[in-house]
Amino acid sequence: MKEKYWEGMEEYPVPEAEGIRDYIQGLAREIDEAFGDMEDKYHPAHLGVDNGLKLYALLREKKPSVVVETGVCNGMSSAVILKALEDNDHGRLYSVDLPVTAGSKEGRTGAVLPPGRSSGWVIPDELRGRWELFTGNTYYELPGVFQKVRGGGHLHP
Repeated sequence: MKEKYWEGMEEYPVPEAEGIRDYIQGLAREIDEAFGDMEDKYHPAHLGVDNGLKLYALLREKKPSVVVETGVCNGMSSAVILKALEDNDHGRLYSVDLPVTAGSKEGRTGAVLPPGRSSGWVIPDELRGRWELFTGNTYYELPGVFQKVRGGGHLHP
């Protein structure tokens, strides 16, 4: 499924913005370090450097006023989106997340938050002014998000 999402983006030009690769690599490293020995059971839930660069370049080019994201987890894609919006000096991110912490649900594997962390914990404080987080089930929360932003936005699963 993940491969299909990025289909067509392979040829998308990714200009190297000053320091953006280092920024994205730093986010990935911070998330990976937070998972430490848990990576064999849980997925650290980040989109990776190459896809982060594509997402950043797309948002820099399109300069959206509103971006709506479902699924935040650790916040790597959110941090990339917010960095692009900040560099554009334009736009807001509205996110919906139903957080699950590692070890909180018996048998749960896959994308989770490290213990003691909350949704979007990796997002730098200086970027949070353009972000609004709605916590809950997307099925129930998303209609209210769209009502709030009145005019749609770009969806990022």
